[in-house]
Amino acid sequence: MVVRPTRCVMGFLEWLFGTRSTADKRWGLLGGEANELPIGAVRGHAVAHFKVDVRGGYFVNGARASLEEVIRECARLQQIGGVVIYYRENAGQELSCEVFDAVVSPVIQAITEARLPLTFAGRDYDPNVKVAEYFLPVEAWPTLPKTHG
Repeated sequence: MVVRPTRCVMGFLEWLFGTRSTADKRWGLLGGEANELPIGAVRGHAVAHFKVDVRGGYFVNGARASLEEVIRECARLQQIGGVVIYYRENAGQELSCEVFDAVVSPVIQAITEARLPLTFAGRDYDPNVKVAEYFLPVEAWPTLPKTHG
């Protein structure tokens, strides 16, 4: 069974990461400039693109990274009031709980612990793409794996 983000799940995520208004305020603090610039050109590098590939590799702004580097980037973003754009290869593909727990969950946990607002990306990192072009509509967000019962 695959679960789409429901109102309950979304409420939990808002509680976990902060309310939508908190996330909106963070995006607002970056100003309209963030939407019109490539990620690397945003003031203070306050927007980061995280990617998890199908082989379990991690990437930050297009560069291969270790989980420790992802965690350090989350801490840096927390200090400057930054935000995360999260991308997973083959997001439409259902993941087993084991793969989710081993590969995806550590990144989500790092983002959560830093209490960073995030949005899902509809595309991989490209240094020439404007921030606004990454956003994935809510109805296209990846599915969540069924939890072990």
